[in-house]
Amino acid sequence: MPTPTPIDSGAKPPVETPKPIDSTFSSNLPKGAWWAIFILVVVILIGYARFLIYMAINRGMADLEWARMTFLFTGFEVLTFGAAGFVFGREVYRRAVQSADRAYVNAETQKNQAIKQQQQSINEKATIEKQKNELSEKLSIQKERGQIVANHLRSAIENDPIRTFGYGIKSQSNKSSVDKQHPILKLINNWFPEK
Repeated sequence: MPTPTPIDSGAKPPVETPKPIDSTFSSNLPKGAWWAIFILVVVILIGYARFLIYMAINRGMADLEWARMTFLFTGFEVLTFGAAGFVFGREVYRRAVQSADRAYVNAETQKNQAIKQQQQSINEKATIEKQKNELSEKLSIQKERGQIVANHLRSAIENDPIRTFGYGIKSQSNKSSVDKQHPILKLINNWFPEK
């Protein structure tokens, strides 16, 4: 398994600033123009209401005159519904754009947080792996040193029975032999078995 490499903690990850959706529909006109359009739409709606009342009052017109008035009424009706749709549609569109902007910013923020957490996780894994390798290396060195010391002690105990606190026994062949129950030798053999 390859060892993850830490990301340079001094370098900042590239974080994109969230860009809201361009609402050119509402940004082309200055604020004062919207009030003028709103007033124009209100005037058109009032005119439409008056036209409806006029048509209702004059139901008894001649057929030719009534046909002309309904023709004018349908044209005025198209203007009225178009103006009302423009104003109310603009409001609905504005709310939709604001909602989309908020969702976009939230998604970008969550994405950036996830990237940061992933980078931190990679850095932590690399640090832990590095510490593990260093500790393993130190333990290996200490084990080698301990084995050397154990071999020296074992040799000293076996070769010099006088200094082994009475556990060494001279054999008939004039070679030294050491009691296997010697406490230091038992400890050495438990910790560092002979290879």
